[in-house]
Amino acid sequence: MNQRGLCKKINLNWRLVFILVFVAGMFLAIQMIYSEGQGTVDSGKAVVGGCDFKGNELIPLDGQWEFYWERLWEPEHFLTEAHRLPVDTFMKVPGSWRDKMGGSRNYPEHGVATYRLKLKYPLVIQDPALKIQRVATAYKLYANGQLIVEVGKVSDKPSEFERGYEMLIVDLPKGEQELELIMQVANLDYARGGFRESPVFGSKQVLERQKMILLGLQLVFVGSVFIFAIHYLFLFILQKGKAALFFSLLCFVNALSALVWGETPGIAGIILLPTLFFEALLLTPVEFMVLFESAHCMLIVVQMIYIIGVLVKAVLHKRDNAVIMFLAIGIFVLSILADILNNQGIGSITISYMFLYGNLVVIIAMSYIQAKQQSDAHKKIILYNEQLVEADKLKDKLMAAEMSLLQA
Repeated sequence: MNQRGLCKKINLNWRLVFILVFVAGMFLAIQMIYSEGQGTVDSGKAVVGGCDFKGNELIPLDGQWEFYWERLWEPEHFLTEAHRLPVDTFMKVPGSWRDKMGGSRNYPEHGVATYRLKLKYPLVIQDPALKIQRVATAYKLYANGQLIVEVGKVSDKPSEFERGYEMLIVDLPKGEQELELIMQVANLDYARGGFRESPVFGSKQVLERQKMILLGLQLVFVGSVFIFAIHYLFLFILQKGKAALFFSLLCFVNALSALVWGETPGIAGIILLPTLFFEALLLTPVEFMVLFESAHCMLIVVQMIYIIGVLVKAVLHKRDNAVIMFLAIGIFVLSILADILNNQGIGSITISYMFLYGNLVVIIAMSYIQAKQQSDAHKKIILYNEQLVEADKLKDKLMAAEMSLLQA
């Protein structure tokens, strides 16, 4: 085998090893996402005395909460052990009560329920608070018998029920080391009821600071992607390249999506049609919504497998920038799978809308590739200009030599 053939074989083997290692890493990451975490709450109780609250630690109250189906129990129902109510099951939070892995059995999509938790914490927290994120679709929170907040109207009667959506940071009773949290939840219109994200316990000051940090990061994300969109829109106007137009539209959609979700929900809801489409689907009959959701997830998975297959072929055939796009799309696929598992109430990942960050990775990779292509084109133009200058100098020398011969 000659040296050229040996180098070609080594290069191919290196690409195969790279693909196998990266795919194995993806499967490992999926396994870690799929695996169930221990959770802070066990059998309706949580003790967080060993946490470093002086170091500004926050505690997601995920795990197994007490769950009472078709009951809107008030705090007085739990006052004495003699009147202690039998627990229907311990329901996984975050998750929907219709999820297969939520409790001991599946419950209907629509109905009312009561969640209960007993929380012990050290007195080092002077301003205890709770961050409530996504709860479907109306809820009422009690802490040590006090009504803390009500979002929407909680009722098992459709005429009195009113859904609501707010991400809140609420104060909890101060000067106590033990809290009884009772959450009444009603869902009479959406396909999934229950805690879609875990409540977070900690100091109110720390929770407010975290909210501002997350809001800042979100706005940085939106601003960065929006700048990409404007840049490639002008590039399309000046150069008439379709790729620049499609990339600009992708950036615009991602920027608007990031405004709709996260710490600033609803800002761009009136102009982001895909979001309105999926929100409308949640109001359709449950059977249709469940069927559509399953088909939609399967279609996404098939698309991701096809895209990964195309990129594997591109890497093996040494296409330009194939390795970079393979890495970026791989991270994007992982973020989508994490969102699908989170939406199904499966696994230990409690962060929602991770696909936005996956999209950002793809946008950065595509921007680098387009910048590299423009840089290469610019270098070629400079090289061609230098060759033209050299050709002109050579032509002048030849003409001077011919003139000398004619004069002789």
